[in-house]
Amino acid sequence: MSGVELSESAGQRANQSVPRVGMLATVRNRRGVISQVEPFEEPRTSSLLHLVTVEFGDGEGDAEETILWEREQGPAVLQPNALPRVDVDSPMKQEEFLALQRATRWSSLTPFLSAKDPQKRSEPVPTAPVYGAVSADDFQLVPLARAMRMPRVSLLLADDVGLGKTIEAGLILAELIRKRRIRRVLIITPASLRTQWQQEMEDKFSLDFDVVDKASTHKLQKERGLDTNPWRVLPRIITSYHYLKQPDVLEQFIANCRSSQERGGAQLPWDLLIVDEAHNLMPSNFGENSDLANMLTLISPWFEHRLFLTATPHNGHTRCFSGLLEQLDPVRFTQTPNFTEKERQLINQVLIRRLKSEINSQDGETGRVPRFAQRHLEPLPLYMLRAEKALAKAVRDFCNALKGMIRSAPEARTVLNFAIEILRKRLLSSPVTFADSWLRFKEGLEEKEKMEAAEVLAARRASEEDIDDDQERESRGRHAAHVVGGWMHPFVDSLATEIEKIDSALSALDLDKQPVVHAIPKSDARFERLIELINKELRNAGQWKEDERLIIFTEYKTTLDYLVNRLRAEYGGEDGAVIELFGGMNDEERETVKIAFNDPSSPVKILVATDAASEGLNLQHTARLLMHYEIPWNPSRLEQRNGRIDRHGQARDVTIFHFASDDDADLNFVARVIAKVNDIREDLGSVGELFDAAFQRRMMELNEDNEVLDDLDREIAGRRGATDDARVVTEERGEEEKRQLQELMADLDLTPDTLKSTLEIAMGLGSSRDIMEGPDNKGRIRLKPPLPVRWQSIVDDNLRLPGRKDVAGAMPWIVFDNDFFINSVNGRPVFRPSPDTVLLHLGHPLFRHTLNAFARMRFPGSQTETRPPSRWIVTRGQVPEGVQALVLLTVEEMAINNLRETFHHWTRTLALPVANNELGAPLAYEGPHHGPTIASQDTGLTSEARDLWDEVEDEVRLFVNTYNSALTEALKAELATALEESSRHEKEAFERRINEVAALQRNQSIEKLKREIEEKRAEARQFHLLEDADEMAERELRDLEDELKRRQGHFGDLLERLKSEKQRILEQVVPKRFALHGEAQVFPVTIEIRLPEVVA
Repeated sequence: MSGVELSESAGQRANQSVPRVGMLATVRNRRGVISQVEPFEEPRTSSLLHLVTVEFGDGEGDAEETILWEREQGPAVLQPNALPRVDVDSPMKQEEFLALQRATRWSSLTPFLSAKDPQKRSEPVPTAPVYGAVSADDFQLVPLARAMRMPRVSLLLADDVGLGKTIEAGLILAELIRKRRIRRVLIITPASLRTQWQQEMEDKFSLDFDVVDKASTHKLQKERGLDTNPWRVLPRIITSYHYLKQPDVLEQFIANCRSSQERGGAQLPWDLLIVDEAHNLMPSNFGENSDLANMLTLISPWFEHRLFLTATPHNGHTRCFSGLLEQLDPVRFTQTPNFTEKERQLINQVLIRRLKSEINSQDGETGRVPRFAQRHLEPLPLYMLRAEKALAKAVRDFCNALKGMIRSAPEARTVLNFAIEILRKRLLSSPVTFADSWLRFKEGLEEKEKMEAAEVLAARRASEEDIDDDQERESRGRHAAHVVGGWMHPFVDSLATEIEKIDSALSALDLDKQPVVHAIPKSDARFERLIELINKELRNAGQWKEDERLIIFTEYKTTLDYLVNRLRAEYGGEDGAVIELFGGMNDEERETVKIAFNDPSSPVKILVATDAASEGLNLQHTARLLMHYEIPWNPSRLEQRNGRIDRHGQARDVTIFHFASDDDADLNFVARVIAKVNDIREDLGSVGELFDAAFQRRMMELNEDNEVLDDLDREIAGRRGATDDARVVTEERGEEEKRQLQELMADLDLTPDTLKSTLEIAMGLGSSRDIMEGPDNKGRIRLKPPLPVRWQSIVDDNLRLPGRKDVAGAMPWIVFDNDFFINSVNGRPVFRPSPDTVLLHLGHPLFRHTLNAFARMRFPGSQTETRPPSRWIVTRGQVPEGVQALVLLTVEEMAINNLRETFHHWTRTLALPVANNELGAPLAYEGPHHGPTIASQDTGLTSEARDLWDEVEDEVRLFVNTYNSALTEALKAELATALEESSRHEKEAFERRINEVAALQRNQSIEKLKREIEEKRAEARQFHLLEDADEMAERELRDLEDELKRRQGHFGDLLERLKSEKQRILEQVVPKRFALHGEAQVFPVTIEIRLPEVVA
């Protein structure tokens, strides 16, 4: 029979003893501490009932619940001083005893006091990696460690593309949730990344998030009522910038925040804000901010903690960068055109930026293989036939004619430049894409009524708007081409020759009729070169290579459709070798494509994708080859593309292909530009607009290549110094954090073997048969059906692989060691999850269920199918010389502050020596088992152990009470010190910032703005590629009054916010955070009576 036997009836054991403050309680399958008890008499029966408040520290559900104790279904309590009944109950089996002990340790991972000495404060040790299906690199622990040292997290994670910023953010998020510092979380992100964030948080950290958009809101209101507000009822939300910025949605969000704040309390309505791709929400350098920047300004004050992610933190304009920092942490930063030396020092506290090259250099210093692959840029020369050359020349002649018209009609400059941009950019993609726009343009030319310039400019704004739907973007582009054609109707006669040449060239290519995406041009050097590349890199003897895949990126949906049609015709459309991904696909379609491409066993070999679909895609596990079918004018977008395969986890060197041609001056220019982008890719945020300007000048003004490229080199050199403020040196490498984590795992007795053993015992309680089968030849385990009834639903819901509709998925293999997924490829360790194998970790629902099951077993009246264990064993092992025996008392320590945060929660084993039947003081800490090995159980010594216990039981009980008091005093002393330190730091920071902002507000004036504009004019004159410096300065000078009003209003609002925050932090948050709520609690968990080993 199991040492933890099946009970006769859980209901028969319902413990209805009167609850008291400080007791540990299990209510509704959650464990917490009773913080308040209010007795009252029920009028109808005159019965005495108790209204009980239970505070939970599990990070799941509400932080506290108030229940009517006598009406609750089977509540259970454990008095703080309840010791095992050694004299009555039989010893446990050792494996079950250790499992119970470990489960308690793994449920209490928030030590405020040291594991080695309960009289000293502990250093904050991050625990999130043990709660996730991740293999965190040392450098990824640095942001986590820094966040844990911050009273309010304010971090700008600006690591290079592909270093794993999402994982770093997930670690911080998981840590804050597990330590009960946060509950309400909002993640805002580009729409295309919502589902990826949701899956990453669930798969890697077992954290559930709701995606909020129009459809999900309607569904929620249908289920819960029309007045349901998702911002109020959902604790963890992911939404897109563009959804939240909508006026009605934003108003609903703000109204809910105000309503929550009016109810009072020390904390803000929301706990943590995560902003992905935060550069999209930067404030402007001068003038009105974008809708996205305004949205961030409105929502950020309602969050206690903020975490911004971007690989391009600085765009070359200090006011933009400092404005983003102000949104992140207004106590440290103010939007300013120039940083003070003090502010530059503060940047290092909140900004973390590491580059792949830096990580590789550090690896070289320590003798390890560089973790990041090398990137190779390979131009593919094109040799164009006469028809394509004729088209390129005809388009160039047409643009020259338009340029001449600009000189004769300067008021038409914007419209004509737009026309040139539409046509030449699309020709750079492919003749087919150009033909589609040209034919739309021709339809506009045939309009009877002339279009107004205002209509063209409106069409341009619409086409340039940042939207995620490629089909909508393509539709707007086609409309813009049509409108431009309509506007140019009066100029048809003067352009007749040039138009005829383009028409003739397209006719020669068989591209003169719609729909051109289904046409096969008589000549297409780009496509033919692509086929050569595919046959060389992806095929061998007419068969697909197993280990190679290619990603083709394009800006245009038209180009994508053309390529997919032709590639499927070339390689067969039925075998699934060619797939597509574009903005506007629904989440399910997008996920299906991503899974297929990342599955080595799928038939996919080529993915054709647009830029709108590229953000956030992780494709490094199966691909190392990427093709830019054309080059976007924004180099940051180019780097985003490359980052899909050149990122953390890429085991092979990466090759990036692009077209080049001596037959086409535009393609030759593009090839030279992409080489420069590759050389300075780590500074793209600061020089992106220079590349864009270089393209504009080259394509629209038709300047010579060398002239434009020389100016570009000179201006890049001048601009790169502008971002020095974002060039921080992160001294920490994560090595110390890694060591601390390993030390913590030793203190917790947490290894893959103990994880497996604990789960196996939990699932097998009350069962006489094996629950697990294996391991197989790879070391994997599988659960063995039929499973115990109490585990079936938790396994079906959280472990099985995805199945078809109404059909349960297969049972996966399971492992407990993340090293299982680490493969050495080319000497580089790479973490690669397997689709049929699940990594079980402490955050996984199966382990949450396991820990809760063991916790419930400790309660005399808990609702469980097993009787409470005896919680004691007798062993033989090493004891100090002169000592009769050791009583190893394992206790769970818990303390809550006045913010209702469980700031200290730890399980400690105290070694109490017994000499002459008297209990001595605790010995020095020697690990979770007080020694290097686990002592051997010896049930033959039960009678001797009971005799010894009979002598010392009262002393142990007295020790628990004394220890409880000492722990309370130690916590109060350390809290008092922390309170003094924090109050002083916060007061100084707020007062300094308030004085600085007040001074900035006072010093704002028309004259100061004029000086700032003139300085910008002088600086801009050095940059020939950018907009005319004098024109830009004159425009800004005309708006001086409005700009002054904006800035003074901004500083006024900031001052009010700082003063309000100062009052809240200093009067409510800090005093409550560092004040012990009631007394510390000490709950005895187990007793091990260790007798000396027998000397042979």
